[in-house]
Amino acid sequence: MSLRRVTAARRLTFPRRASAVDLERLIRERILSRLGSRVRNLAVAVDRGVIHLAGQCSTYYTKQLAQHVTLGVVEDEVIDNAIEVTVPNGGSVQFD
Repeated sequence: MSLRRVTAARRLTFPRRASAVDLERLIRERILSRLGSRVRNLAVAVDRGVIHLAGQCSTYYTKQLAQHVTLGVVEDEVIDNAIEVTVPNGGSVQFD
């Protein structure tokens, strides 16, 4: 079995002509599909070229993953990652 090499040309990026609403929807769907319930109350907004992420998660690792997923959609945009790292009400810590 041979593995294909992944190049920058194969990286998925969102077309610049797409609307902010489409970009927000795509990023939100991508984060939720990859991280599921690890990010709670996720909100994504695009304003003047800045992508804003908000919500809550249990670990800094999950917060970083959400940002990494966003970078998989867009390459050269500014990301304001305001996802809060909080322990759920049960008092237990979720390990990723």
